[in-house]
Amino acid sequence: MPTRPSLSRRFLLQCGAAVPACLLAGRSSSASMVLAMELPEIAAAADAIVVAEVIASHSHFEEDHQAIRTEVQLQVQESWKGQFLGKNRTLKVIQPGGVVGDMEMKVHGLPSFLAHEKAVLFLTARDKAHAEFGFVLTGLGQGKRRLFADARGEWMAAPPDRSAAVLKNRSGAFGPAVPEPTVRLSDLRQQVKLLLEAQAR
Repeated sequence: MPTRPSLSRRFLLQCGAAVPACLLAGRSSSASMVLAMELPEIAAAADAIVVAEVIASHSHFEEDHQAIRTEVQLQVQESWKGQFLGKNRTLKVIQPGGVVGDMEMKVHGLPSFLAHEKAVLFLTARDKAHAEFGFVLTGLGQGKRRLFADARGEWMAAPPDRSAAVLKNRSGAFGPAVPEPTVRLSDLRQQVKLLLEAQAR
């Protein structure tokens, strides 16, 4: 695992992130590397899959003041997988990185969240018995597909961030993952539904 870097004023930190079950290596404090996950794999691995809107985001220092953590509050509009929603239909994503005052910490391979942004999210529970402890993105940036309306007003899902995702070739070497295309939200919804039905059999 990469060592935890320290913060300095007006300094943008590029740091690695350790993600359980999919972290391959943290070569230095400037790199994260995870296995590329295609849709069937990430749908199976995620504890929850939702369409959600960002309603609040807050970054703060960890207790030792050596790193920044961001907590993102989400209003869930559609739940495709998982039984984690309470009556308010909200979830919380917690991830390293963020901005506090004039200090910023950025984790390679993890996307940021903007106010009122909508996205399809593949999430891993930090504690499956306690949804209030929050979630992390499954497969780093692969777990977020930002939503936007096209010229005709149809909702589209942008490609996930696969900058930290790698594929293993036949010789055992790792190479960059192939970028994914933009797809219609309706198509993605149907694909995930069929995959989950097949996996449940």
